Amino acid sequence: MFLYIALALYRLFESVHKGLATQLVLLVAISIPIMFLNVVNHLATLVLVSPPSFLSGFTKSQLDSLAYFFIRLHGEGIGVVEVFWGLWLVPFGLLVYRSGFLPKFLGVLLLIAALGNILRAIVSLFPGASSLDPLANVLSLGELPIIVWLVVPGAKEKPAPAPAAA
Repeated sequence: MFLYIALALYRLFESVHKGLATQLVLLVAISIPIMFLNVVNHLATLVLVSPPSFLSGFTKSQLDSLAYFFIRLHGEGIGVVEVFWGLWLVPFGLLVYRSGFLPKFLGVLLLIAALGNILRAIVSLFPGASSLDPLANVLSLGELPIIVWLVVPGAKEKPAPAPAAA
């Protein structure tokens, strides 16, 4: 679904700036396989909590520890992909700002949300930066207004100028 959203945004913004619209799609496309790969950590957890016979050499506490490890590893994977979730908002925000058919403040909020997501990735990848987490969460909320705007009022086309009276 995320890729379809990116492709729809590409069609919406390609006339604004084709290069930025392409960057938006590429950054989304890079994040998708990372997320799919990260789901393997959840699958590993499921295998470990209902162990097949080939895992009978491990004790219950060892399997539980491994399951917990893969759950934690999934969280670390989210931190990696969050970098791309922040980066794709940069071209998106610039496109909204330049578009002329969406309010500029939405573009500014997307750029702020990009900073928030990148800060969240830093917090996730570097636990010593946990004091930035509340700020990152607040900044990330800048993503919500564009969602509401595109769903409720939508991107309106400018009406064509009336033909000159002869």
